[in-house]
Amino acid sequence: MGYSTAREVTQATFTFSAAAGQTLQPTASQITVAVDTLFGSWFQNSTNNAYGSQFVFTQPFSVQGDVNAVTPQMITLTNRRGTVTAPITQ
Repeated sequence: MGYSTAREVTQATFTFSAAAGQTLQPTASQITVAVDTLFGSWFQNSTNNAYGSQFVFTQPFSVQGDVNAVTPQMITLTNRRGTVTAPITQ
């Protein structure tokens, strides 16, 4: 769960590491997703006004190979006011 007092999130960057004894492709260690349309729809929908600036964001990923070889680390959310980084919870 998170919140954005600006009621805007434009980008989500996910950071992953390899589990012990595993390796990741270089492009898999950090993945950036444009989320401006998704969050814009959420914050502009009057049904969601009861939640204020709060949201729950779930981003699925497909893993080729052993899913246990990948360890989620951090998420960075960006909007026009700046960025915030937090640990990824599963």
